Amino acid sequence: MGKNKTSIEAMSEIRLDAQSRNLDFDYRLKEARRFSRKVQNGENTHFVYFISSYWFNFVKIGITRQTNLVYRLQALQVGNPFPLDYIGLVITRRPRKTERNLHFTYREYQATGEWFDIKDQYVNEIKSRYQDEYFDVGVASIEYALIPGKTI
Repeated sequence: MGKNKTSIEAMSEIRLDAQSRNLDFDYRLKEARRFSRKVQNGENTHFVYFISSYWFNFVKIGITRQTNLVYRLQALQVGNPFPLDYIGLVITRRPRKTERNLHFTYREYQATGEWFDIKDQYVNEIKSRYQDEYFDVGVASIEYALIPGKTI
């Protein structure tokens, strides 16, 4: 998170994110707050993440720790000409097992490495499968959740 953001700056970015994705802002903010409560309560700091671009159908399924969420996205962006963002996260105590299960489940759609051609239908399937542990968040929501001392 390059500079320290205020809650208001982060909420503005969530609003822009929601508009660019044609999503309801209230829904996006609710997801950011739900994610923030989970993270700030210190619950499970490991994530299985889903990263994609609106320019193509591929989704990267990988794992990272809470402290690496923003940096992980930045690292992947360096070698990619299309803007990337998180399309969701699963908070889990067993990230490697969860990631392995997802890779196995969608192996027939594997393009290369951890990239899968599963964009819409299958991401909704993953949301259903993990329900309360799945968070429909983008990087703006993640940055909002990680602002120290902010009020929810």
